[in-house]
Amino acid sequence: MQLQVEHFKAELRVWRPPGESLQTLYQDVTRLVTLAYLSADVALTNHVGKEAFVTTLGDHNLQLEVMKREPVNLEAADSQAIKIEAYEQSLSSSNTVVTEQNEGRTKRRPRNVYAVADKL
Repeated sequence: MQLQVEHFKAELRVWRPPGESLQTLYQDVTRLVTLAYLSADVALTNHVGKEAFVTTLGDHNLQLEVMKREPVNLEAADSQAIKIEAYEQSLSSSNTVVTEQNEGRTKRRPRNVYAVADKL
């Protein structure tokens, strides 16, 4: 039993594989914390789960942004990471550069962005 507990604790330190969703990482960390700390206090499991989740994100910028928000538990860390990742994806897709070929020359320009305003 002790060997299994040590195995679960070791798995908590494994980085998030590329392409794995934050929700899957959250579920994995929750499962491993439950198995590794069966009889531990709730406050300890919350702290260990939050720290393991942030540590295993695999993206230093995302880790930093989540840590700046000081999540109180694993659920809050997951929620904040999902929001930050969504914001980053939204910003990166809105700044897409359009490449045009004209007379043998390549011209790069920002993608057009349009806004709709309400009439007063």
